Amino acid sequence: MLMECHPDICLANDLCQNQKFQKRQYVSTKIFKTKDRGWGLKTLQDVKRGEFIIEYVGEIITHEEYRRRSGEMLANGYSNYYFLYLDARRMIDAGPMGNYSRFINHSCDPNCEMRKWSVNGDARIGIFAVVDISAGRELTFNYQSDKYEFEQKCFCSSENCRGFIGRKTDEWNVYIPLSRFDYSKSLTNRHAQETPISGYLKSRDS
Repeated sequence: MLMECHPDICLANDLCQNQKFQKRQYVSTKIFKTKDRGWGLKTLQDVKRGEFIIEYVGEIITHEEYRRRSGEMLANGYSNYYFLYLDARRMIDAGPMGNYSRFINHSCDPNCEMRKWSVNGDARIGIFAVVDISAGRELTFNYQSDKYEFEQKCFCSSENCRGFIGRKTDEWNVYIPLSRFDYSKSLTNRHAQETPISGYLKSRDS
């Protein structure tokens, strides 16, 4: 796991180039409506391979709460999931609150990938380019190992399309019950970055 510099320790001070998560130094992006995959996200500037694009943020929840929410959504026929595996005890739910990263669609031939970083001692998930991406192109990553527990039909239309997103239930990470774990600090620190999703969509529709 890569690590960002701590602002109280780094000798470069304000000149440090290794605090992109903390300073939210994101690539300029725009939400748009796709033809058949709902909302999507595209870059407004050229992006180099390996470049940090945006952090995947949302509500930090326990695996226990994730099981409750995903079970309720499945029972109600809701098919849009925004859960992301953070670590053995926590998940990110970008459904009710998050940033533009939640609008990134799946592709079996993606131009981005998820990478885990340590930021001031806590795990964070960033989206990085795996190829050079031209301005105006849609950003995508592979949901296969990150977001979906159950198989769903894939609409990415790439040459390498597998036909479905997700994995079989017996391939999913084993649920680890919580034991003496205090996640309240993480919840407080991360909520400062989040914005209600309805606000994003309202601004795009107006």
